[in-house]
Amino acid sequence: MKEPVFEQILQVCIVVRDVHKAVKIWSECYGIGPWEIVEADETKIHNYVVHGELCNEPHKALVAMSQIGNMYLEIIEPVSENSVYQEFLREHGPGLHHLAVKHNDAFIPLMKERSIEEICSLVFGERFCAYYDTREDLGFITEIF
Repeated sequence: MKEPVFEQILQVCIVVRDVHKAVKIWSECYGIGPWEIVEADETKIHNYVVHGELCNEPHKALVAMSQIGNMYLEIIEPVSENSVYQEFLREHGPGLHHLAVKHNDAFIPLMKERSIEEICSLVFGERFCAYYDTREDLGFITEIF
């Protein structure tokens, strides 16, 4: 058996149509919180590359975060039409968008070896992240920081 290319799930992300409604349900019905909600827009997002092309159109989403144990739950409501989150909502409706993982140096070469597409990459604040379309292999999109 090969060595694992990721060691830990850091975050679960769900895409929704209404982040405030989702947070209310998670809080009031399931006891999950507290939540921090931020607006992710062109002032915080840089070098946004979608399907291999730099996206110069403004991008906006509402992002809610809450810690559960040693990982985070992220809920994203896409506001702009030109995002991978809006693309996901159109194709699948609300639901699990990605898992963020702690990866090692073998991850990127494996993605190239298996011809797995980098769906998008961006810099949020000062943190680089990228999404890989591992749905065929793993059943979900994988995010790395």
